[in-house]
Amino acid sequence: MSAPETWTEIRRRHEVEKARAIHAHMGGTMQKAADALDMDKSTLDGFLRHRGLRWNRAELEAVYPEITSTEAD
Repeated sequence: MSAPETWTEIRRRHEVEKARAIHAHMGGTMQKAADALDMDKSTLDGFLRHRGLRWNRAELEAVYPEITSTEAD
């Protein structure tokens, strides 16, 4: 049995999961991605801006290397 995750590990895992979901929708517009993720466009924009990012696949992959296109498929 592995040790339970720390709070920091849980938060990072959730953040990566959110980034992975956003990454999967980056082929379209931000509004279409927000609709597909059942969230407001402003919430999606806020997630990115809070991390110093824009609606740009390369920027997201640079911050979250765990979501490279080969892993996201």
